[in-house]
Amino acid sequence: ARLGSLRHDDRGPGVDRLRGVAQRLDLADQRRPRVRDPHRERLGIADWLARRAPETLLLAAGGIADGRGLAAALMLGADGVVVGTRLWASEEALVPPTMQAAAVAATGDDTIRTSVPDIARGLDWPDRFTCRVLRNAQTDRWHDDPDGLRRAAAVEGPRWLAAFEAGDPQGANVLVGEAAGMIDAVLPAGLIVASMAAQAEALLAGGWRGRG
Repeated sequence: ARLGSLRHDDRGPGVDRLRGVAQRLDLADQRRPRVRDPHRERLGIADWLARRAPETLLLAAGGIADGRGLAAALMLGADGVVVGTRLWASEEALVPPTMQAAAVAATGDDTIRTSVPDIARGLDWPDRFTCRVLRNAQTDRWHDDPDGLRRAAAVEGPRWLAAFEAGDPQGANVLVGEAAGMIDAVLPAGLIVASMAAQAEALLAGGWRGRG
């Protein structure tokens, strides 16, 4: 089961109680610039589910890009984490370097939740299921006019796909989370994981006390 909101946890008899992923979904209006805490909502869900169903194997996801997020998730009862954006920005990831570079140069406030990539690809998702991407010319043009994009899909769809295949971060969309603002380099995946684990271990052993 994957939970993006406490409202999603209608845990009936048929729900798999052995696995759970607490993943933050930003349901507020993202068009206004703001400073956000990428850990707040996701860790709140993890804490709530860990206390309500301690027998569930719980993985926290969303906004975890270093050992601080890992340590916080473990402290709040998660058994582990799912890492997305940070490993997307690894040397082994099958991602065009131009898109990785755009993400490394961005902050979390340069992202937006939108339906633009899905509409451009002809994917008919319910309105509440959007994806987070870097703001660019595509989101500036179409985010507030999804019906217009649907009407223009015969032209804009192939154009978006061609730009995506070419690794053009302006002609297509870079699909990353707010954790992009915590990434300053594309590194080997093994080094990323080892660094996260070492930082979390140090913090959980009391290393946080020297940070004041």
